[in-house]
Amino acid sequence: MKIGPRMIVSGFCLALSLLVGIGLVGYMNTKQIADSLALVSHTREVLEQLEHLVLTVADAESSRRAFLLSNDPGLLKPYHDGIVAAPRQLAALRRLTAENAGQQQRLDLLEQLVQRRLSQLSASLQARIAQQASPETERAETIEGAELSALLRRAAFDMERTETLLLNERQARSKASTRDALVTYSGGLVLSVILLTWIFGLLRREVAERTAAEAELDRYFMQSLELLCIATFDGYFTRLNPAWEKTLGFTPAELRAVPFLSFVHPDDLAATQREAARLVDEGTETLSFLNRYRCRDGSYRWFHWNAVPDRERKLLYATARDVTEQKLAEAQIRELNRELEKRIGQVVAVNKELEAFSYSVSHDLRSPLRSMDGFSQAVLEDYRDKLDERGVDFLNRIRGAATRMGELIDALLSLARVSRAELRPVEVDLSKLANEVLAELRIADPDRQVEVSIAPGLVVQGDTALLRLTMQNLLGNAWKYSSREPQARIAFARTTSDGGSTVFSVKDNGAGFDMAYAGKLFGAFQRLHAASEFAGTGIGLATVKRIILRHGGSVWAESALGQGATFHFTLEAGLAPSAAEPPEIANRP
Repeated sequence: MKIGPRMIVSGFCLALSLLVGIGLVGYMNTKQIADSLALVSHTREVLEQLEHLVLTVADAESSRRAFLLSNDPGLLKPYHDGIVAAPRQLAALRRLTAENAGQQQRLDLLEQLVQRRLSQLSASLQARIAQQASPETERAETIEGAELSALLRRAAFDMERTETLLLNERQARSKASTRDALVTYSGGLVLSVILLTWIFGLLRREVAERTAAEAELDRYFMQSLELLCIATFDGYFTRLNPAWEKTLGFTPAELRAVPFLSFVHPDDLAATQREAARLVDEGTETLSFLNRYRCRDGSYRWFHWNAVPDRERKLLYATARDVTEQKLAEAQIRELNRELEKRIGQVVAVNKELEAFSYSVSHDLRSPLRSMDGFSQAVLEDYRDKLDERGVDFLNRIRGAATRMGELIDALLSLARVSRAELRPVEVDLSKLANEVLAELRIADPDRQVEVSIAPGLVVQGDTALLRLTMQNLLGNAWKYSSREPQARIAFARTTSDGGSTVFSVKDNGAGFDMAYAGKLFGAFQRLHAASEFAGTGIGLATVKRIILRHGGSVWAESALGQGATFHFTLEAGLAPSAAEPPEIANRP
């Protein structure tokens, strides 16, 4: 179970509440004991006063009796003292029993009896002194006095018995209060000890956990590869981990000796001071910023800071991550981007030169070629009778070469137009294009018998003109290279690759080619068959590759000599930019 400050505070509050409760109960028990003891003492005092009163009256009687027997006036002192003391004792009893109505009634009777007895004693004593009492009178007074004394003692006994009962009751109550207090104190003490022991265990566990956490934090602080530090609001480091010395070369003592701003690059100083002011003065909770810190060798390294203030203790807790390599890499990327843009500009310029060259070839070389072909034909027509067969053959070869050169020029211009043409992507039905291309091929070569299979509904997004040119080249090659097969077969279909991409395929059962030379297949003027076997310029597949790449796809082939060929292409990745437009540079500044 997770120990938290709330649990410990709750435990302390419970212990405090228990102690307060024990104190209150103890106070009440103590007060009750004190009240019981006071009542017991009060009852004892009442009993003592009763006893003194009875003794006072008895002493007065004894003193009178001794005087009557001896006629010695000195023996009357107890009598006279009793006459004075009895009223005071009655008044004391009256005060002590003021709150006890029953005792007050009994005291009324006792007081009457005491007064009558003392009055009787006084009267008989005065008669003896005056020698007016006869023996019969004294005997009668003695009998009457004995009766009064008996009544007086009975009345005193009644009060004493009542007070004794009160005394026993109050003593029992005092013992019970004492017992309750002992039980309360003992139980409270046991509970307090148990509770305090539990709290002490919680505190020990909390201290152990905090100590372990602090040790773990200290271990992390010392072993972290990032630069960790604690600094004061007045600008000095108070603690740094070893990564600082490894990174900057300064010892921790050297870093603590001077303000930390003295290590900041001059160009970054104002911004760092501004950020520090925001953190300390403006109440910002966290802050992240970059600056450069000076190393012992005079170089500077880039640090990315994250800082948190402790305003109560006026401390800053911060981590600094060395991002120097990242900044250098960013600078290199910016430089590479600039270089790439420069190269792209050069490529654009070269493309423009090639375009100018293409137009030059188109317009400037066509005229000499037409002249060569025209003059060769004129010589053949006007001077055939003057030429032998060898001369005629030479002229025919010149005308064939001129025608060949014209075809190559047308192919080059077509390839250039493919690279420069602006893409206009729309929905294109490749199945329909394939059927149209094959219909044109059948018209051009009506004697061929070719088995054709074209999958229906092959619709893509792309440029209609360029995709038509793609189908013309691929299906045209399949038509051409299967021309020597008695049962030629051409198929156009769609499949799905293992990665989920849509793959279109043009397949034939023609001459095929050696896969060892597949790397040259899509290069300009690269031919794997002699022109005497199959006519062509060697530009068709290069044109196909450029069109497919401009549509964001890829093209490849599978074949074997004498076993036909299959050309695959994809159009899934979207449209690539025109070659005349430089591609967007990533991370361009």
